[in-house]
Amino acid sequence: VIQKAENPKAIVIATGTEVDLAIKSIKLLKIPVTLVSMPCMELYDTQPFEYKRSLFPKGVPIISIEASCPYPWEKYSHQHLGVQTYGVSAPAPKVYEYFGLYPEKIAENINHVVDFYKDREVPDLLDRP
Repeated sequence: VIQKAENPKAIVIATGTEVDLAIKSIKLLKIPVTLVSMPCMELYDTQPFEYKRSLFPKGVPIISIEASCPYPWEKYSHQHLGVQTYGVSAPAPKVYEYFGLYPEKIAENINHVVDFYKDREVPDLLDRP
């Protein structure tokens, strides 16, 4: 846990350079958000259920931020923010901007996810086979 919020409205998972991006994005929000760094999914998967639950309590939407492939993140988050396609070539800041990976857009997307689950049950990602 990089930043723990009391009664978070959302949990953001990031790894590598996206952790800094997540920190900047969370600072723009008016809601409490917990930030978790997950540099190794395989190591996380070996952890006890109680530890996982301490990171990801029931009823809190989880948003992942990772510039690369989104496919493994559906196991860990309700919404993934990142590169969803191939074929974009430009300097990294331009690619990040193209895919909405800048603090203002990420903050907007986090708010959108929180609003989406305001009147819905948040699926428990830990409670599945």
